[in-house]
Amino acid sequence: MRRDFLQEADLRNANLQGADLRETDLRRAILRGADLRGADLRGADLRGADLRDAQLERTDLRRVQLDDTTLIAAKWQLVWELANREDDSETLDLRGADLAEAGLRGANLTNVNLVGARLFGSRLVGARLSGSNLRSLSLSGSDLSLADARATDFSRANLFQTELFLTDLRQADLTRANLTEVDLQDGVLSEANLSGAQAIASNVRRADFSGAELREAVLEVDSVLATDFGVALVREPEVGAVALEGVNLSGADLRDRNL
Repeated sequence: MRRDFLQEADLRNANLQGADLRETDLRRAILRGADLRGADLRGADLRGADLRDAQLERTDLRRVQLDDTTLIAAKWQLVWELANREDDSETLDLRGADLAEAGLRGANLTNVNLVGARLFGSRLVGARLSGSNLRSLSLSGSDLSLADARATDFSRANLFQTELFLTDLRQADLTRANLTEVDLQDGVLSEANLSGAQAIASNVRRADFSGAELREAVLEVDSVLATDFGVALVREPEVGAVALEGVNLSGADLRDRNL
């Protein structure tokens, strides 16, 4: 049911942080300077609305209606376009784009060139990133945990030199991803699929790999100090193996591990 009571409302500088504004009719509403951080705007109608200087960090913009008369910063216009992207048949070039703290939950980022883009602090739960180039990307502090139906898809993604420390990657698909020189310190990769992934010269200190799939993965790292490999799964060892060349296992918990 649509809620029409905010049509043309004057909400300038209003504190709407975390507000549930789903399906709300905000046509021609004045939201200039409003704090909409973390708000749920799914399906809202913002045609003709004034969103200049509005704070839209981690705001859910899926199915939001905008038009040529909507006043919104270029950054959030781009986030809106990505949050509602359907056609991924062509590669989208977003090199160096500022997407910091963007609300991109469930976004279709397949075949997107994000080299050098700023995505730290962004909400990427359930986002699809298969085949994307994420070289030198900063994702530290981003929310990448499991969505309702699927985990974040990094399959075949180029994550060379990406900052992923303190990042939640549990159950993420990192199949054949390039994790060379990636900072995974204190990251959570429990039950993630790293089959065929390349993690060379990466920092995995204190990372949690419990229950992760490591079939045919290459983990050539300098130190795994206090890293928890839990019950990491190296299935079908006759098919592939895990390379742990020169690894320093001091402080690692290897109890009940099958090596």
